Amino acid sequence: MRGLLISAFAQLLILRCVLSNENDVTSVKIRLMPLGDGLTAGNKDAPGAYRRKLYKRLTNIGYDLDMVGSEISGDFEDVDHEGHKAFDIATMTEHVNEFLDSYEPDIIVLLIGSRDISNNFELEDMMDRWERLVEKISSIQPYSHIFAANLPLRKNEEQNQLIEKYFNSKVENSISNMVDKGKLISFVDMGLVIDPSSMLDTNVQPNADGYLRMGFEFADSIAADIDPRMSQLERGIIRVESTPDQSHVILVFSKPIPEKKVAISNFRIDGLNILEITLDTERRVVTLSTSIQQAATSYAVEVLSGVSGQSIKTFTTGWRFLALADWHLGEKYIFRRNEDLIQNDEKILEHLKETYGGELILIPGDTNAGFWDKESFVDKLSEYLDRDLSPADAVLEAGNLCYSGLLSTFRSAGYSKVLVAIGDHELGDNSWEKDSNKSTLQPQFREAFTSNFNFDYDGNPKYTESIGSVSSRPIGTVYENSSYAYIHLNTLIVTVDVLFQESPSVEIGAYGTVTGQVNSEHLTWFKSVLEEGNGLSAVKHIVVQGHLPVLYPVRKTSSSGMYMDNHEKSGFWQAMRDNGVDIYFCGETHLVSVLKDTESDLIQIVGRGNFFSNFLTVDITDNSIDVTCYDEAGAEKNMFNYSYQTSGHLQLSKSGGVKTLESSGDLEILDQEGPAMYFTFEEVVSLQERPVLGLGELPGVGRYPVVEEVTVDGIVCHDSLINMGAFGQDYDAQTANVDLVEGVYGFGGRFAESSRAAVFSMGPHSRGNPISYTLWFKTLSFGARSLLAYEGFWNQDNVMNLRVRNGLPELVFSSSQKLKSSESFNDGHWHHIAVTMPSPGCLLSTVKVWVDGEELETVLIGSDTNVELPNGGMVSLGGFGYGNVGKESAIERTGFRDGLPFEGNLDEVLIWSRSLSAEEIRKLAIVPTSFALRTKLSYEWQEASCLGFGMFLENVVLRSCNDEIGQQWITDGLGYIHNKERYDLCLIPELGELKVRNCVKKLSKSFIWEVQPNGLIRNQETNLNIAVDTIEANAIKMLASGVETDKLWDVVYEGDFAPSYLTGEPTAAPTAIPSSSPSSSPSSLPTSRPSMSPSMSPSSSPSSLPSRSPSAIPSMSPSALPSSVPTRSPSAIPTATPTEMPTSTPSSEPSTTAPTGKPTISVEPSSHSCEDNDGKFTLPNGLQKSCKQVQNNPSVCRFSILQQNCRKACNLCRTSKPSTGPTPSPSSPPTPLPSSSPIQLPSSMPSISEIPTAKIPACENKRGKFTLPNGASKSCYQASKDGGRLCQFSVIETNCRKACGICSELTLAPTQKASLAPSMPESVPGTQAPFPAPSIPQTEPPTLAPFLCLDRPGKIEMDGGKLKSCSNVENNLKLCMKKRLRDHCPVLCGLCEKTEPVECKDKSGKTEMPGGAKKSCDNVKNNGGLCARKNIREHCPDACGLCEVGEQGASPGASTATSDATSIQFSLTAISTIAIAIVWMEM
Repeated sequence: MRGLLISAFAQLLILRCVLSNENDVTSVKIRLMPLGDGLTAGNKDAPGAYRRKLYKRLTNIGYDLDMVGSEISGDFEDVDHEGHKAFDIATMTEHVNEFLDSYEPDIIVLLIGSRDISNNFELEDMMDRWERLVEKISSIQPYSHIFAANLPLRKNEEQNQLIEKYFNSKVENSISNMVDKGKLISFVDMGLVIDPSSMLDTNVQPNADGYLRMGFEFADSIAADIDPRMSQLERGIIRVESTPDQSHVILVFSKPIPEKKVAISNFRIDGLNILEITLDTERRVVTLSTSIQQAATSYAVEVLSGVSGQSIKTFTTGWRFLALADWHLGEKYIFRRNEDLIQNDEKILEHLKETYGGELILIPGDTNAGFWDKESFVDKLSEYLDRDLSPADAVLEAGNLCYSGLLSTFRSAGYSKVLVAIGDHELGDNSWEKDSNKSTLQPQFREAFTSNFNFDYDGNPKYTESIGSVSSRPIGTVYENSSYAYIHLNTLIVTVDVLFQESPSVEIGAYGTVTGQVNSEHLTWFKSVLEEGNGLSAVKHIVVQGHLPVLYPVRKTSSSGMYMDNHEKSGFWQAMRDNGVDIYFCGETHLVSVLKDTESDLIQIVGRGNFFSNFLTVDITDNSIDVTCYDEAGAEKNMFNYSYQTSGHLQLSKSGGVKTLESSGDLEILDQEGPAMYFTFEEVVSLQERPVLGLGELPGVGRYPVVEEVTVDGIVCHDSLINMGAFGQDYDAQTANVDLVEGVYGFGGRFAESSRAAVFSMGPHSRGNPISYTLWFKTLSFGARSLLAYEGFWNQDNVMNLRVRNGLPELVFSSSQKLKSSESFNDGHWHHIAVTMPSPGCLLSTVKVWVDGEELETVLIGSDTNVELPNGGMVSLGGFGYGNVGKESAIERTGFRDGLPFEGNLDEVLIWSRSLSAEEIRKLAIVPTSFALRTKLSYEWQEASCLGFGMFLENVVLRSCNDEIGQQWITDGLGYIHNKERYDLCLIPELGELKVRNCVKKLSKSFIWEVQPNGLIRNQETNLNIAVDTIEANAIKMLASGVETDKLWDVVYEGDFAPSYLTGEPTAAPTAIPSSSPSSSPSSLPTSRPSMSPSMSPSSSPSSLPSRSPSAIPSMSPSALPSSVPTRSPSAIPTATPTEMPTSTPSSEPSTTAPTGKPTISVEPSSHSCEDNDGKFTLPNGLQKSCKQVQNNPSVCRFSILQQNCRKACNLCRTSKPSTGPTPSPSSPPTPLPSSSPIQLPSSMPSISEIPTAKIPACENKRGKFTLPNGASKSCYQASKDGGRLCQFSVIETNCRKACGICSELTLAPTQKASLAPSMPESVPGTQAPFPAPSIPQTEPPTLAPFLCLDRPGKIEMDGGKLKSCSNVENNLKLCMKKRLRDHCPVLCGLCEKTEPVECKDKSGKTEMPGGAKKSCDNVKNNGGLCARKNIREHCPDACGLCEVGEQGASPGASTATSDATSIQFSLTAISTIAIAIVWMEM
């Protein structure tokens, strides 16, 4: 009754809103955030929890809801929420600000505290924690209305007493006090609708009926207080901020604004003119265009009454500068022979100023190409100026022309302040030979630079204002005019000349007479400036710019890769570390890199500005520094697109006196410990899909932001092999003719003579810094075969090439120096090889080479020397790459490229910029073995429970252990735990829960785990352990260290999937890390690293366990024992030709019927054009969807109205005509694990002679991924690992013939078809006569047995102990999501063909549903979900999508020529449509 009264009241509120003319907001999108713990997230019985009914009820009475949150789960239209099963009140308080800031909800439904009660966690303070949470929510979102509930009572009386004592008895009074203080909060009493009988036996969550009641209560409470236009809520200003261009102000309001109120007259800002006003589409964001704002200045925005209840809000402007390292475009200003290019510079700079603003520009060196000392340049400039010039005069004249012209262009675009650091190009470009013109002319190079950039028109230094008591310049040093300090607003900017020369006649480093150092008086001045700046209250930040990077490694392209001497141990870096410098900006390497100091908060940012292809914006306020990276985008050549896209972001915050750092994209902090380059061979993409910066600089390519092809050592490449390592996308390998085949982990790469895989970007090799290689290889080839090559692009003469010569590993350092071994590995088996430098600058003889986890003995050929590698070199896999593109004739390079391309397979290629330990190498060399993770709680429960996929692929839950590969995992050498079924998904902790995420695109420490000998599984980044949630027995959470049983796991390897695995009997948990010493007693468990090579001698005793991995080749001789398990798993793929059901007696005559053509399984009849219709289409729930929306949410394609109008968006079209030629029956891969139940065989079998001869098409898998109707992308590798389920989709079946088992390389004669028969026992239960196994000649080629497609009698046990039979499946096809039901009921689950003709026509009238409701076929057309019921499918086959166009209403036998094909086509289409609909509904 109460609910009816509230509902009636809600209707009156809505009517009042409709009649009111208070404002012109006729429709309001309300953001509603369900916030809480597991009671908000839901469970497998009610995945939408109370949210489903809350949403349905409010939308039905006129509310336009947008459910918001970062979590997704449920079975209704809008399933976003912030329900976190692992959260208690304190954890929610810690994270709630990020949830609220991200979504800014209008209404918050708060239900939390259940976990505090269950864990008995400091209950005396529970109410205080809850009130602090509510206070925090109110302070962050002061205009949001909170609907907070008490906790539902449970079936456990003891816990109910705790709930009442510590929470429920206090919460209503607490909310009442908050309301008295003006808080927007309402109390929702769950005690009115929930009692212990509404709870599940798990004692924590309500059952479906309980959640239904809770949803009603929340909805009615909201409707009673808030109408659909939120008239009761005050409109307030959530935030005000100034834009970096200092000409706009953005105001964000808490609810929509009437358009008539958005007028300039309703807003005022003292000191600024408002020029224009705009309102966003949701009518919540107002943008004011203003006159130019002063940087670092506070302004007050006044909003007049009627727009907002809050009249005045203040904001403080920040300021911005741009960083443009290594511009390299200055020479055009010397000779000025192409004014068009100069005008284009102005055009680009004007675009930057107009679009990105900035008060000044930082250029950390290299504004030009250099080489002004060369005789050819001096002659050219003398001719241009029509007077003889000495080399010194030429340098000065070139500098004046170049730098003055450059500054003029920048000034004309609005950048009057340009701060430039000296780079090696301003000093002639490295290197500097002793006593050369370039070395001798260093003073002139420096003078030409400083006189233009650092002096004004009157010849006076520009930056003379002291920093406190310290001079702004190092007076009395060589650097007094090239290094300087300058305070701009709230930031101290120090520009440092970091290039040092002792004498033109003394070589002091790898680059001759000049090196990277800041020392003596120069360093003393630098330290003093930083110390003084730290003491100035006006200085909020300190940034330094110099040309050379300090920290190693950094990304490089087309660069000599010069660094500061001594790296982080230099006095220069130590001074910045000790004095709180925030960011060091540098250049030189032409690619963006960000590294963080290991001992402080100091950050190094290497920028790129080459030809305006990239730049950084730096936004500064008193409390933050925000850096954004932009790359040029467009189809035109570089510098002619005038368009940029964001490629990275870094935010340094100092709020509250605490530094925090967030970074992403190109500005993400590089992991210095992980591999810089990592090629997994899981995916090959086009060059256009993952552009590589600078690739267009190759000869003959053209400087375009995105290129379509490049030539690598004579072979044209269109694709890239993804680099997962820290150096990222710019280190993808450009590849051609590398086939993806089965590897050690997932896919590997097959290389031949024409294969190429080369990296254009340089490094990570850098002089004497350590480098390490690790990779897997397999080959039978002879000759000198290159596994991995590193060659200098410029004129350095050392390399580091790893190859095998006649199977013998060797490491080549130069044409006369190498390490070689005497052990051969060209045996056709996988081997792991590793090379590591043990220390910086080590001797070549000390470099270690390992194979299969064991160190090899090597012999040094040639003289021993310290390993110094060129900075500017390039990596290639399986051969040679770009290394000879930049060769110079002065260097003899012949011996480096001796040898042949690799012929064989490679996998898991990693390059590290550090030494590797023996333990790390042994771990990387472990052969992968799949395993299950079984909780040790299984022993207490007397039921084995294992970690596996949940209802949604991103979730991980605890389920009864079985042989499904969704419960099998593989650990790689880095510590990632991959799912065997979905190798691209790995375990990762998120917000206290365990998830699976894609892990084959990019490395992250979050994916790294350590499986400890005591059974703990610890995450390396969070230091948390995987634990069972004992409150919700099927849930998994992350907990801190400890050895409680809920955190302990058995690691059960694939070969140990024996009865003890399924029953929960204890087994030892082998460590994932091999022991360094042998055991004194034999182990009963398999080793963690089985050999990849087969044993040459037979075992002395038979094994009682199945092998770890099933053989892909069946036995050549029949089994002598009857089999109790099926020879293969049921196929999830419909066969391509009709399957004859067994007859009562075997046929005695051979079949003379030719094979029929493969029936069409197309969901797009050729008579239909594949186009999407315009407009929106109304769904059964009243929502309207357009085809454009469908593209982003394919799950709505389960509605037939969208299937009819959005055929292209729903992926219901074929792009080419289906084949009509004969094809063989598909087969599935062998089952990887024993079946849990024996197969029931028929009493008779068809004659072998009935199997016709067939010419089988070529057997191959296509590369890449293919899009399924639900929007997911799948590869052939994934299809090969899922037991054939993906092969039900035609796009997979077409492109993955080998993975789907529908092809062979053989043409089989009828007599050879005996090998296709299954292995049979001598007699079959339930038959009268013996059934002998067929004789299979030893010489016949082995093939797989066909699956007998029969539904089994009886019931089988499901998770939770429920028994299900095939009659249950008939009325609930969702059960077929379970593998054991598909095995038991293959016919009803759609895994078999049907041969009986079917009349495909909807019946008139209505058919009765469970519960008494009646539905007609018209109802079905708008609700495809009804087709999960058998009586609906029989009543409305056409409406359920079970008929092909052209056969509706056709009578059986109407066309004898096509009846068989039609019946098969009907069966396939019907089953596929329903199965796909079920998958969509589940997703």
